[in-house]
Amino acid sequence: MSIDPVERRLEQSFEAERWTRFIQDCQDLEQLRETALALVQQLAQQKAASAWMATRASESENAKLEMLARMIRQQPDGEEEKATESPLGGPQPPACSVVSVPFASGSGVRARTCGRVWPRP
Repeated sequence: MSIDPVERRLEQSFEAERWTRFIQDCQDLEQLRETALALVQQLAQQKAASAWMATRASESENAKLEMLARMIRQQPDGEEEKATESPLGGPQPPACSVVSVPFASGSGVRARTCGRVWPRP
């Protein structure tokens, strides 16, 4: 039994079984060649569609992270918080607070308003 990270739906399993039986039972070399070329074309289309969907999902996640970064940089009064001098000299980072932003994919991020973004555990 193999472990498949992406579980196929029932109709996909039936279609794969149908193609497997067709290929095993086919005696005509030209028909097999045509079928193979059609399957190669279908595979290329599926890969292109998967790549497009992955790109769109990545763009969506990036847009949400950019929106989160803008929210973090903004303060309630509309001004950016200035760093204060620490007793040891040099700038001291502003106080941090935690913000959670959920994504449509079910994941999300937890962010601190001091500028660090941490993945949700």
